[in-house]
Amino acid sequence: EGRGIESESVRTRQLIELKAFMCRTLTPHDKWLLAGDMNIEGGSAEYHHMVDLLGGESLGAPDFCATYNTESFLTPPGWRGVEYSVCLDHMLSNVKMDDFRVL
Repeated sequence: EGRGIESESVRTRQLIELKAFMCRTLTPHDKWLLAGDMNIEGGSAEYHHMVDLLGGESLGAPDFCATYNTESFLTPPGWRGVEYSVCLDHMLSNVKMDDFRVL
């Protein structure tokens, strides 16, 4: 009791707000593509919540290409050299795509 939205993560609230925006602005016939750094690890519980909420798998699932690793010059100190390669970026769409490539 008294938990409500406070018990949800910021990321979960952002996904809920995004879904609400999509519901307000899209018609059932509109085509959409949602892509970006969701900061959600492919295959995680958070990922599956996103899939349930938005109604589709990320392109490339379940064989997620790593979109983040610790070899980048953008990696913060302390993370450099740590073995961590993961898919944090996702593309979801209601458009059927035959192929795509992570560059």
